[in-house]
Amino acid sequence: MKPSHRLSRRLLALLLSAAALAIAWHAGLPERADYTGQIIAGLRVAPEVRAYAPPLRVVGLDGSLIDSASLPRPLLLNFWATWCEPCEREMPNLQQIHDEGLAYVLIVNQAETAGVVRAWMARHGVGLPVGLDDGQATRLYRVTGLPTSFIVAPDGRIGTIFYGAADAERLRAALTPYCAIP
Repeated sequence: MKPSHRLSRRLLALLLSAAALAIAWHAGLPERADYTGQIIAGLRVAPEVRAYAPPLRVVGLDGSLIDSASLPRPLLLNFWATWCEPCEREMPNLQQIHDEGLAYVLIVNQAETAGVVRAWMARHGVGLPVGLDDGQATRLYRVTGLPTSFIVAPDGRIGTIFYGAADAERLRAALTPYCAIP
C-alpha cells in the first residue's frame, strides 16, 4: 500500500474517532444512579454523588427513631464502628465540624449494642448524635468499608462521599458550597 493511502486511512480513522467522541460527549453518558438507585416519590434515590440520598431510619442511643428526612441540612452522615481504628482517628474531625455548626453530624454505628457504643463515646469524649444500624442502613448506602461519610446537601442530594477517614479541612472544603464558613 502506498504511504499516501496509509496516511489517508489513518486520517479517516482519526476523524471518525473524533466524530464518535463528539457525539458521545454531546449526548452525554447516563448517571450511574440511573442503574444503581430506585425511584421514591418521583425522585431518583441512590448512594451516589448527585443522586438523592436514600431515606435513612435508625434507632438512636436513647431508643428514639431517627429519620434522615427530619434532620437539618447540610447533613454529614458517617458510618463507623468502635473497633475501627481509622474511625477513631476521624472522630475528632467530625466532632469539630459538628461543634463549629458547619453541618449536622450523625454517626451511624455498625451493628454494635447501645452499651458498647455509649462506653466507647464516654472513653473518647465524643458527643455526637448516634444511630444504631442493624445492617439495613449499611446495605441501603452500600457501605463496604469503614469509615464512610456522605455529605447530603440542603436539597437532599449527595454532594460528596468520603471513603476512609477524612480530615477536618477536607470536610470543610466539601461543606463550603452548602453553608457560610467563617
